[in-house]
Amino acid sequence: MQNEELLASQNELYETKAKLENSLEKYTRLYEHAPCGYITLDQRNTIVEANHMAGTLLGVSKDRLTGENITTFIAPEDQAKALEHYKKARESRGMQISKLKVHNRALGETYILLETTTDHAGTIS
Repeated sequence: MQNEELLASQNELYETKAKLENSLEKYTRLYEHAPCGYITLDQRNTIVEANHMAGTLLGVSKDRLTGENITTFIAPEDQAKALEHYKKARESRGMQISKLKVHNRALGETYILLETTTDHAGTIS
């Protein structure tokens, strides 16, 4: 009887693992191919993760975004506004929305609508 219970538990674990892997794959595809740019920043406003559209909006490949400070891409006249935006997002833990001018390395300056949320650790998305 004990072997049957172990086999049943093992099968259940395999099924759960397969469901989790499928779910991860699905949400990774949704994130990567979203029609809007997603960027995750650490406490120092360094980009730790970005999707394909974020790279397109900023005129660089998404792989080149990782490790860069977000202010690198914000127009000088909007950098103080951006830093205040991030500060408010971290303090309020709520949604913050700002319009910012950014440098698209391929097209020049453009405007983006920045919508920001913060998790419990202060990481900005």
